[in-house]
Amino acid sequence: MGLAFRFVPDEQGPLSRLFYGVLAAIILLAGLGGLVLAVVEGPIELIGPLITAVGALAAVLVDRARARKFQAEQTRREKLAPIYEGLISLARRAGDQDNTEFLTKATDRLMLWAPPPVIKAWNRWASHDDTEDEDEPTNLLLWEGVVREMRKDLGHKDDSLDRGDVLRLQVSDIHDAIARSERRQLGSGE
Repeated sequence: MGLAFRFVPDEQGPLSRLFYGVLAAIILLAGLGGLVLAVVEGPIELIGPLITAVGALAAVLVDRARARKFQAEQTRREKLAPIYEGLISLARRAGDQDNTEFLTKATDRLMLWAPPPVIKAWNRWASHDDTEDEDEPTNLLLWEGVVREMRKDLGHKDDSLDRGDVLRLQVSDIHDAIARSERRQLGSGE
């Protein structure tokens, strides 16, 4: 038994968006054509209403496209926010219990919903060897990178935060660890 696909029109689907886009382009071109025709051959009184109609149509179409994009972004953020919260809670209680089931579900959801910067930061953190020196904060800073990307994805601007500021909410002496690590690196000539 093979797979069967059925075309079901979806208001938000790509075919529907293409149809409405083509329809809007045809209407705009017809309006512009009517405007040109009115200027060349018709009475001047028609120019104002035609410009108004074309402008209003363009404004409605742009507003509708922005509203759709905003709604899609809002839906995606609503899906991701609980996952992000769960990951941060998980990091807080790391080592307390077996978190394999949660991590598996979270990874699956990240694959579907997270943007590329979050996925890349997650992969850098997950693939890092965390058996390093206890005084070396690299793994923690990689985790902060994941959290910063999640925050950025949720709409936060962290430009005024320094390295370690977000992490300090969970690790009170992270700035001391960063300073010690930087001194060791300067001392070893790296």
